[in-house]
Order: sequence, then structure tokens, then C-alpha cells
Amino acid sequence: MAPNKAESIPRKFVYPSQRPPELDDWVPHQSEGFRERFIKKVKQNPVVPVGCLLTAIALTMGLNQFRKGNMKKSQTMMRFRVGAQAFTIGAILVGVIIQATRKTSSYTPTQPPTLPLPSQK
Repeated sequence: MAPNKAESIPRKFVYPSQRPPELDDWVPHQSEGFRERFIKKVKQNPVVPVGCLLTAIALTMGLNQFRKGNMKKSQTMMRFRVGAQAFTIGAILVGVIIQATRKTSSYTPTQPPTLPLPSQK
């Protein structure tokens, strides 16, 4: 296949300190830190951290009762831990479904910009 005329034209080298005019209004993405991202996720789905906390409390209390030799209370707390884990997973799934429906309902398709073909210049 013959090379396309647009592909065979050598491009001028641009140093990193220079930007092409197409990128004059471009702003680099500022990455969020852990704290900002965590706060944003908690605001999106506040039930998940509650479920995680309940799971950790039940696990800690169950292990403490096991260490003390109180097997009945330890078994009860481990069952509560399983329930708290199921609650947390359910909260995560509900959050994912809510986020998916928000994104699809706000989507409005637009026509992509038409670019001139190299032969039309």
C-alpha cells in the first residue's frame, strides 16, 4: 500500500516547553490525594464505611471473646461479622448500580466534530 500524503509529511519537532496552538487552553489534570478521593467516595456511598466499621468491630469483639475462652459469644460475633460483610457487599452493589444509572441517564450523544480530510486542504 502506498503511504498516505498526510503520513509522509515530516512534523516539526516541538520542545516540551512549547505547546502547539491546539493545546493553548489545555490544563493538566490535577490528581487527587487519598484524603480527597476518600471523602468523595464516602459522600457517594456513605453506607459502605458503616458496614466496614461494623465488620471490623464484630471481628475484633469475636476474636477477643475467643481469646478469653467464651466460645458462645465468639460464635455469635463471628456470625454477626458475616452478616456485616453481607451488608457491606450489598451496599457496594447498590452504590455501583446507582452510579451506573446516574451516568447512563445523564449521557447525551452529540455529533463528533468533522475534520477535513487531507485531500480537501
